[in-house]
Amino acid sequence: MYRVDPRQANLADPTATPMTDWATGLWPINGCTFGKNGAFYASQMVTRAAPAFQDQHGDVVKIPWGHPDRHISLTGGTLSWTAGVAVGRNGSVYVSDGTAFVPEGRVVRLTHH
Repeated sequence: MYRVDPRQANLADPTATPMTDWATGLWPINGCTFGKNGAFYASQMVTRAAPAFQDQHGDVVKIPWGHPDRHISLTGGTLSWTAGVAVGRNGSVYVSDGTAFVPEGRVVRLTHH
């Protein structure tokens, strides 16, 4: 993930906007959001390279704003093909799961937040 200072944004040529690494080591992000506490939440479609689609596992990772090197797994990699993620007013985290290559998708409310 890159951090961009909006005051330095170049709208005429976004590729010229200065960016700095903020958080690294994430797998394909399929959705992201911020919570009221400033934490960043990323839905990772998969958490590791695997030789077969059925061996893939997704996760939701919480990254505290002031600690971009700290990745807190909210599901332990137990989801499959995650997509969008949202944080409710009460701090509950919701993620869509089973969104690709799975017969039925669902929305999961995570108890850890």
